[in-house]
Amino acid sequence: KGSNTKSAVQNISQCLFEQEVQGHILHLQAVYRSLETHLAMEKYYSALGDLNDNLVEKAYPKTGIIDGYKAMPIKNNFNPLSMIKEEMAKIEKERERIKEGYIQQIVDNVLEVFAKTIYKLEQLQ
Repeated sequence: KGSNTKSAVQNISQCLFEQEVQGHILHLQAVYRSLETHLAMEKYYSALGDLNDNLVEKAYPKTGIIDGYKAMPIKNNFNPLSMIKEEMAKIEKERERIKEGYIQQIVDNVLEVFAKTIYKLEQLQ
């Protein structure tokens, strides 16, 4: 199996799990910030589980089973914008290691969700 692809998919999947949980927590804590942040974070975390499934299942022929997930750090009560930008940059870097076009396309779908959430958090406040 392609080790670069497997490692990249593993890292992206780990990130998506972390962002799904962290995004959900920030969604619940965003009610005191603004309704727009609350709703943007709901769309964000709600999309990540299905995107993660799609990535790992469709990459399987090239990666095999993904294992070795790690414990997730959790933070509370902070503005999610910088976190999302930072994680998006990490995913973009991992995407460069993937050679298979169809897996890159799946990662691009993930990046679209990050980009749209950044737009909502910056422009709709």
